[in-house]
Amino acid sequence: QGFRFPSRPAHLAGCGAWASMAPGWEEAAVAWSRSLNLFSGAAAVLGEGAGVLPLILISASIWLAVQFSMVPLLRLVVPSYVQAVERVASEKAKESNRETPEVAVKSAMNDIGVRSCAFIFSTILSYGALVLTLNPPPEFVKDPDFGSTAYATFYCALATGYFVWDLPITVIFGYGGGFLMHAIGCLSVEFIGLHPFAQDVVTFAHLFELSTPFLNARLLMIASGHTNSVFFKFCEAGFALTFFCVRILYGFAKSFAFARRVVLDLLSGNTQVVARKGVAFVPIAVLAVVLCVALCGLNAFWFSKIIKMATGKKGSKHKKGE
Repeated sequence: QGFRFPSRPAHLAGCGAWASMAPGWEEAAVAWSRSLNLFSGAAAVLGEGAGVLPLILISASIWLAVQFSMVPLLRLVVPSYVQAVERVASEKAKESNRETPEVAVKSAMNDIGVRSCAFIFSTILSYGALVLTLNPPPEFVKDPDFGSTAYATFYCALATGYFVWDLPITVIFGYGGGFLMHAIGCLSVEFIGLHPFAQDVVTFAHLFELSTPFLNARLLMIASGHTNSVFFKFCEAGFALTFFCVRILYGFAKSFAFARRVVLDLLSGNTQVVARKGVAFVPIAVLAVVLCVALCGLNAFWFSKIIKMATGKKGSKHKKGE
């Protein structure tokens, strides 16, 4: 009904050719999803996020498809890598006697699918986060807590779909409480950003994924036994450096500034949360602050494990993407 492909927003023009190869496709996807009007009844709970539920479902379906297609694709394109993973898994099973080689190989193949999804997702999300961080949209500058753009909404919807996929995967494959907490927290954060509330901070948090491609590249090399290369050392150093700089230094400052701003607003006699969203939204605003602080705590916990691993102290190893 008169739908047309929008042009790239003016605030993204400074990103250069690398950010404008497909002008406005993210905004077009959001506009298409909203035009379907399939889940308008959910707007009372999800706000504007109800309009992009089709995108969220598509995103979750894509990650499921990538997970199950990755190993067959690798067998076709780089069979030597898959053979190396099978050999390493089988040898470790024989050494440990905790499981049969067949079970170990199956588990390793599952890990390859999951880690590949995490690698691809984090790379795409990091791109979107960098664009928004280097070229903040005027909506975020003017109204950081309630501002929203279709470009940022697209990446929030993409991330929401990823965590819809990630949550059951974390449970099914037993990746542990830390990753389960991360999946639940991030899924909640993304839905809050789509409402929209604190979309500026949520899309900034996507920048945390800058460390994840290094982590998953490292894990994929460990799975195949390729741990003596210069690239492996580069990935280890890149992971630790980006984790510390983005998640700890920059992330803590940005997160606590947001938490302080919202708490002061809620305690004031003229709260914007109530004025803009209504009294019923206050618990969600409080949840946003709690999740913000909790995820900072989780990042601090993970960074302590990175330090232990770097200094040679024993600690449980990461089993999948952040």
